[in-house]
Amino acid sequence: MTSTMTLTRDYPFPQDRVWRAISTGALIAEWLAPNDFQPTLGHRFTMRAQPMPNWDGVIEAEVLAVEPPIHLAYTWVTLGVVTEVSLRLEATASGTRLTVEQAGFREDQPRNFTGARFGWTRFLDRLATLLEA
Repeated sequence: MTSTMTLTRDYPFPQDRVWRAISTGALIAEWLAPNDFQPTLGHRFTMRAQPMPNWDGVIEAEVLAVEPPIHLAYTWVTLGVVTEVSLRLEATASGTRLTVEQAGFREDQPRNFTGARFGWTRFLDRLATLLEA
């Protein structure tokens, strides 16, 4: 049995603007982590976030889905924990809704689940700042 962490944010910006921010390596570096991301199915990439206690900040990933401008998914492997991240965009009357899911946390990984929720909350706050700039 596994758990999925889900966060949803509404941004007052058009869907194509949010899509660009979540699918362009240089912009991802500004809100998530420096990386060598390319929005190409099967592309393997590495992100290097700010290390924290109990986390070295290194994320190995592979692109699983690229469906502009609605869905991006990739694996997320860090400290031996293997999960999948899915980012879905939906146009709303006032902008764009972004739903982030990180799936695959085993029952013996509650600290990783909690860490993911904490991390994604911060990442999405930084995404809001980037979109406002």
